[in-house]
Amino acid sequence: MLLVSGLRTSTVGDVATMGDRAETGQSNEPDSQSAAGRDSRSRSARVRGHWARLLDRVGGVVRQLERADWAVLALLVVAAVLRLYRLGEESVWLDEALTWYRVTEQYTTVEILFVLPLEDVHPPLYFLLMDLWTSVAGASESALRFPSVVFGVTSVGLLYLFGVKVFDRSTGAIAAALLAVSSFHLYYAQEARMYTLMTALTVVSFYFFVDIADEESHGRLSVLGYLVSTVLLAYTHLFGTFIVLAQNAYLLSRVALSGGTVPVIGRVGTTATSLRGWLRVQALLALMVAPWWVALTVRLPTISAGGCTGITWIPESTPAGAVSILKRYFYYCGAPETVSPIPAEAFLLVMVLAGGLVVAGLFAAGDGRPGSGELLLLVWLLTPIVVPFVLSHVVAPIMVARYTIGASLALFLLVGRGVQTLRPYAPAAVRVALVGVLLLGLVAPLSGYYESDQKRQWRDAVESIESSGDRGDLVLVTKSHLVPTYQYYARRPPDTVVGMERLATRETVSEAVGDRGSVWVVRSWTGRTTLGDHLRSLNYTAVETVRSQGIYARRFVRVSGQNQASRQAYSSEKTATVRSAS
Repeated sequence: MLLVSGLRTSTVGDVATMGDRAETGQSNEPDSQSAAGRDSRSRSARVRGHWARLLDRVGGVVRQLERADWAVLALLVVAAVLRLYRLGEESVWLDEALTWYRVTEQYTTVEILFVLPLEDVHPPLYFLLMDLWTSVAGASESALRFPSVVFGVTSVGLLYLFGVKVFDRSTGAIAAALLAVSSFHLYYAQEARMYTLMTALTVVSFYFFVDIADEESHGRLSVLGYLVSTVLLAYTHLFGTFIVLAQNAYLLSRVALSGGTVPVIGRVGTTATSLRGWLRVQALLALMVAPWWVALTVRLPTISAGGCTGITWIPESTPAGAVSILKRYFYYCGAPETVSPIPAEAFLLVMVLAGGLVVAGLFAAGDGRPGSGELLLLVWLLTPIVVPFVLSHVVAPIMVARYTIGASLALFLLVGRGVQTLRPYAPAAVRVALVGVLLLGLVAPLSGYYESDQKRQWRDAVESIESSGDRGDLVLVTKSHLVPTYQYYARRPPDTVVGMERLATRETVSEAVGDRGSVWVVRSWTGRTTLGDHLRSLNYTAVETVRSQGIYARRFVRVSGQNQASRQAYSSEKTATVRSAS
């Protein structure tokens, strides 16, 4: 079989029929009516063949699920329960509020498609889905996060199917189990952002990438499935590009090292002809993603300058930080103060065990070197981490752990392969015990995850401010992009909530407050602000403080007309009352 061997021309129709054209060796006679009849019968046969392969594909998936018995189904239930538990308990925070603001307040459906790509660093697909979802389900905390739950649970099932397809049931089941209980994935499955959608599409893209190399199932559906899933991935998150890069790096490196004949995922090899066909698929993919990249290129100066949709908030990448990403895949909580119920030494043991299994998994082929499938997993794991790390030092910092979430799937699969490597040397009971220890190490910290607030508690802070103040109070929020977070809970008139730089000038503050009698200064994610000093110089005094996790607010009232002694007495009387919203 030839990988992508059906791509003979550069037309879309030829790409769609990849692998379906038979090599008959007969010449075409344009003046022959019998040839036209044969072509018609051939087209009918191809159509019937496509439907037969589609039905066989669906039947194969069903058979895989049937062979999984109840274990994998129970795993999906566990994944769903973990992701639904306390789904709406946490307050929305900055990123989630921006999701709400984009789809309910800022853009129409058409604007999400054509305006948002020119103003936001993230592609529009997730926001388009959320626009449709919120129009039906509303915008409560649970409603905003529920699509992430669905994509997260779906990813567990998809990873199992991928593991079965490429390796075996045990590898798929172990990887799916790790994904189901990973606090890293659990956190983002309970967040109204695009990361679990990115995870699910990554698995689907790799599934069809492997499928293209399968002689029995290779054809129109394989190429179409790959193109659709990968285009959707690219329109979900910028780091989807590194997933495509990993696929090409694997394929092209194997071709280069093997002189054009190379086994792909342990199956039959490729040739120079099939490589040209693969490049045509990639060219079509690039053409379909080009609108987003054009929009991104136009916005590069704005993105580099920072602001609401910029990248200046991303810290410099370090080797230690890049390595720590691998640890986060197994244990992560949004709040650094979260206390894990297991000692650090015990978790270190879990990480050593996982690392040992990953190394063993690389050599699961048994010939002293990584097999083609294991090598694919290694490239899949490293590319979305190493390439952004390098670009962060060459161009600008772009390395964020959650952006690399697709790479964690390869890590979990490598652990599963490592367990299978021990099969000739360890009885089943030992292998089960190792998996049990690993899963216990991932499950044990979840109690700390659920018992501790993982996000900035804007709900409590805003409720305290709104109950203490008056609807006519002016609210100054340090940083304009925090305004949607406040407004999600307050729903104030727009002119009463103003974003302002924490080091704004006195003139700017004076112009904003006008003749307001009461002003709140709310800050989060920022250091000391000069807004309070400027308000005092404008005859305001602080009378109340609200503290919540990560949020600090002070209320100032105008006391003009009183002498300095009266102002100090008024201030000391009121500032003694401190509200705690935590």
